[in-house]
Amino acid sequence: MPVQARAEGQGTEPIASIVDPRPKLDLSKDQVTHLIRAALFEDAANASERMGAGLAKIWVDDDLDVVVSFEDHYWPEEKERKRHERGVAVHA
Repeated sequence: MPVQARAEGQGTEPIASIVDPRPKLDLSKDQVTHLIRAALFEDAANASERMGAGLAKIWVDDDLDVVVSFEDHYWPEEKERKRHERGVAVHA
């Protein structure tokens, strides 16, 4: 097929699509609960904190907002304050 030249003034519109580069995770409530508990275990610095991570009560609502409740004597209060400052709801 012969190559056709464009007529003068006839241009083409560039094709562009916008791609969201942020990764997207579709997680269930159960998966979010396991992810938060794993993060608590990762953050635990000693046996008492690991016990606190294992005993923490974790609630996830329909919007995947998370509330974590700790036993007072297993999780240090200063760690609770740090999490609260980062926007994580924490209850002792």
